[in-house]
Amino acid sequence: MDYIIGREPGGIGNRLRIVSQSTKQEYFVSTTSLVPNTVSREHCLLSVNPQQRTTILRNLKPQNSTWVNGVEITNLGVSVNDRIELGPTHYPLELKNVLEALSSEVPKTYSITHLKGIWDKYQEDKDNIQIRREKSATIQSITGILSMTSIACGFIPGIPSVFRVLLYVTAIILAVVFFIYRFRHAGESVRQLRKLDDQFHHDYVCPNPSCKRFLGYIPYDDLVKSTPGCPMPHCKAIYSTEK
Repeated sequence: MDYIIGREPGGIGNRLRIVSQSTKQEYFVSTTSLVPNTVSREHCLLSVNPQQRTTILRNLKPQNSTWVNGVEITNLGVSVNDRIELGPTHYPLELKNVLEALSSEVPKTYSITHLKGIWDKYQEDKDNIQIRREKSATIQSITGILSMTSIACGFIPGIPSVFRVLLYVTAIILAVVFFIYRFRHAGESVRQLRKLDDQFHHDYVCPNPSCKRFLGYIPYDDLVKSTPGCPMPHCKAIYSTEK
């Protein structure tokens, strides 16, 4: 994002003005002294790249002069620790104050590395719920197998009647037990999945505290590859994989 820095137009009470090249929004920096006429209205260009965490200062016109740590520059990467001065009178430019004035527009960078653990846990918990449901269904199928076995034994000659009765009774008992179990636990996995999903919606969100938008069911690895930042216009957060 590029910003032109220069003196506010007008003859009295000149302030340091910053103009966004993309939105044309004006920002003003409070200073201890008025900006002298030796500072041009379009004196230098500040390029801020939140993703690469770089801030580059470029002198706009040959007749202007921009100084960094006492050396006149045309184009140079700068930080808040550098001493920046404008014009032949070396008017001081506090980069920290400039960036603070632009804080509402310059996107902030947030780490999303914690989202990997949230995504992995969500997938693991969901798989475990589905596995338990399948195991329960497999165990309950024993009832059907015993019932079919009992019926088949009824047609096989020579099988002791006691054994047949035992099979019938066992099948009936298991059928009753599993019926009660299914009745008591009906919808349990559905409730577990809903609770898990609600928690996932709460945790898998944009890390910007003022946004907290749910990022959807995009796997973390795909999120890193395809999403440079939050798509919400009011957020503008840039995502980073650095801790």
